[in-house]
Formats: sequence, structure tokens, C-alpha cells
Amino acid sequence: MAVEAICLLQKPIIEDTTMKAVIFMLLLCSSIAAVRASPCLPDNVGSALATRFPGWKLVELQDLREDDQSLLRERPGADCPGVAEGNFERKGEKSYAVTLYRKEGDLKQILVVYSPKVADAKRNVIILDGPSTVSYLSVIWKIDPGVNSDIQGKKLKTKLDSIMYEAIESGSVLYYFSAKSYRHIQLSE
Repeated sequence: MAVEAICLLQKPIIEDTTMKAVIFMLLLCSSIAAVRASPCLPDNVGSALATRFPGWKLVELQDLREDDQSLLRERPGADCPGVAEGNFERKGEKSYAVTLYRKEGDLKQILVVYSPKVADAKRNVIILDGPSTVSYLSVIWKIDPGVNSDIQGKKLKTKLDSIMYEAIESGSVLYYFSAKSYRHIQLSE
């Protein structure tokens, strides 16, 4: 009996490769859960983004600088500064603008639009900006159709909802859908 116990102690309980596979799966699942588990996104949108961008996280209020958090708490939708839901591409068809980030040495951020009505999984996500190295995270929100002016004062009238992408107190860009593609104008520096 004592000899059997000693032999059991000498044998690895879990093979090294199996342990590596388990650790890899745990890390993968935790990174996927970072986007999928957000109350800011429907489950199908979170799952699709987590699959397409493993390791990226949804920008949430607590991820922002403290002074940015204070400014945003006064705005509607402050709980979800990384998500904007709107009719960005067609009236009556909801799409989701989402900003994701990851820290891999440098802080990187990406802005995408997810369109659930597009059947092709490779075409239902459009990258609008990035991935870019940033000093701090930007936020997004929906802008209703209407007239906006760029930094030179040129006016733009949009017929659909638009996406405001803002580096708080630094600059903002308006993304809008026109002629079957996304375009953008700089609103402030």
C-alpha cells in the first residue's frame, strides 16, 4: 500500500500538454466572456465579436480615466460608453457600433460596426478605425439624423443615425453611412 502511494506521487496526475491545453482554454474562454457577458450587448452580438476579436474587451465606464468617468456619468448611456445602437445602415435595421480594446504592451483600440442582418459572418463586422495604439480609451454614442459641421464649418446632413467616436477633451469623429459605405468627418480636435 505504501509503495503504491509513493508510485502515485511520482507519476504526474495531469500531463504537461493537457495542463497547457486546459490553461489555454480557460484564458480563451475568459477573453471571449469579456465581450460576450456584457449587459451592454445582446448575447448574439457579444458572441460574434468575441469570436472575431478574441482577447479584446468591450470599453466600459471603469476602463476610462477617472476624469472621463466623471464627465460621462452625466450623459445618458454612460454605463455603456463602448456601445452605440442605432439604424446606422438602413432605417428600421439595428446595428451596433462597438469599441474594443486590449493591452499588449501598448494600449490598442478598435471601432467596429456589427450588423446582425448581414448573413455572411465575414461581412457583418466592419472595422471603422484601428486597431490603433492609444494613450487612453475613446467612447462612442449614437447621433440622431440631422445636420453636423466639420472642423472647417462644412455642413453635412445625415439621413440615418451616425456614430460619434470621441477621445474626451481631445477630438471627435463622426462616422456615417452613405452610398453603401461608411464615411467620416472630423468634428473637433
